[in-house]
Amino acid sequence: MTAESADNVSNSTGKEVAGKKVPARYQRLWIYAVLFTAMVSLVPVVILTLVNAYQYDRMIEAETFSFVGRLVSDARRSFEEFLQRHQDTLAKVAGEYSYAQLRDPEELDRVLIQASESLDGLTGLAVIDADGTRQSHAGRGEEETREPGRRQWFTDAELRGAGISEVTRGEDGTGRFTVAVRRDRWEDGRFFVLAATIDAEMLAEHLASLDLELGPSADVFLANRDGLPQTRPRLGGDILQRHPTGAPLDFSAAKDVEITDQSGDADILGYARIDDSPLVFVVLTSPKDVMEDRIYPRNHSFWILGVSAVFLLASTLWFATNLLRRIHGADEQLAEVLHNVEYTNRMASIGRLAAGVAHEINNPLSIIEENAGLLTDLLTLTDAPPDRERFLAIADSVRNSVTRCAAITHGLLGFAKTMEPTTTPIDLRALIEEVLNFERRLAGYRNLNITTDIPKTLPAIESDRGQLQQVFLNILTNAFDAVDDGGRVDISMELRDENTITVMITDNGHGIPEKNLKRIFEPFFTTKLEYGTGLGLSITYGLVVKLGGHINVQSEIGKGSTFTVRLPVKRPTQD
Repeated sequence: MTAESADNVSNSTGKEVAGKKVPARYQRLWIYAVLFTAMVSLVPVVILTLVNAYQYDRMIEAETFSFVGRLVSDARRSFEEFLQRHQDTLAKVAGEYSYAQLRDPEELDRVLIQASESLDGLTGLAVIDADGTRQSHAGRGEEETREPGRRQWFTDAELRGAGISEVTRGEDGTGRFTVAVRRDRWEDGRFFVLAATIDAEMLAEHLASLDLELGPSADVFLANRDGLPQTRPRLGGDILQRHPTGAPLDFSAAKDVEITDQSGDADILGYARIDDSPLVFVVLTSPKDVMEDRIYPRNHSFWILGVSAVFLLASTLWFATNLLRRIHGADEQLAEVLHNVEYTNRMASIGRLAAGVAHEINNPLSIIEENAGLLTDLLTLTDAPPDRERFLAIADSVRNSVTRCAAITHGLLGFAKTMEPTTTPIDLRALIEEVLNFERRLAGYRNLNITTDIPKTLPAIESDRGQLQQVFLNILTNAFDAVDDGGRVDISMELRDENTITVMITDNGHGIPEKNLKRIFEPFFTTKLEYGTGLGLSITYGLVVKLGGHINVQSEIGKGSTFTVRLPVKRPTQD
């Protein structure tokens, strides 16, 4: 961590997190930690739950189709057996009597009465010869067997030996259907058809007797191939009327279980054609009815997801809060360490300047000593009254020398003094001159050529004086170390834009290898193995960033280096 983080720790206030005030950037770190950890922990759980729910839905859908398929298949077999019993009973009646007996209306009435005991719902009998002419009729439903040659059930009986009609409504308003069987005539080898008219309520009663295990919103009925109900639908409606839901009952499809859309609601349509008849068994049900008992495990997984999410979020909040506390505490400790290192570095710089400062002070002290001796001689070696003008001139020389010493020591002490960072208007031109005053004696010893190109029109900047002194002293010290005796160091400034001043310090020293350019601002990285600590430029980088600026370096081996510092005219407020 650089001094930037130290500054942020010490200067930012922010809000409270877990009962403790932390800088705003730590709040962002806490939010990012919570969001990222929650995302990493919750996303897999959510995906797994959704995939599991999707797969479970597909399994339930397949199971539902299988359930409805088994139900309609069982119902179909039951109705086939029901109709087959009627056909067998009718065939037995036709076998017990001759064609001549059955043609006799009176005999046919007696047969009807006897057959009614074994054939439930029987309302009428009719005898039809091979050319489709009705020879006799007994009971109700005469219209059902009128012109039988045009009926499909007669054709089926002629070709297959038995036939069943759709349900029709008689003149009395009741529903009936016809069961017909073919029998050969003994006397001439031709055939006749015995047709029985049966009350359609027999179909409804048999349907009601089936244990279908359907939900309350399911509908079940018999229909013809065109989808007209042959029994009253369970949920309302009447025979031979379109189903009240308007379901598009199309039985030409290959599947016997399919999804149909009922006004935006998906329903399951199950149907099975009853063999050797025009009837179709129909179940129209909602998936909720079929899957009600099977939905709980899927919903249970969402309850588990909710509990897991609460636990993971609570764990994430606890983890992020404790992590933030530890990072904040570590940063505060590091800030204190870096502050001490920065001060130590400043004192080390003072140590390097001590010899030059001592020489600067020696000169005015020698003048003070000489003038003091002269004053003593003038007072002790002559009895003549003192020369007022000469005494005043000597006194002025002493005061000027003392002022010079005070300025030197004040600058040195001001540079060494530890104080809290403050933002004040600063003239960079004057500040550079102050820093150069520390270095000029050393530069003179080594015959270094220092030039400055600083426009007088540069605006004052808002920054911290002590930190800027440290920045430029570190860079200049580095530049002096990089050049040989007689080398050159150039300092220039320019107003880059209305809010940025650029300071460039260029030397003609040895240069920095390219492999080291990216590392020179790292703590403890140094090429001065015999006396370098590797903290000077690292601290410089942290101070510049802390002041809202930017620093970079360009260098070429054998030609020198240029450090460029960009500083804002108005220092930005800290986060």
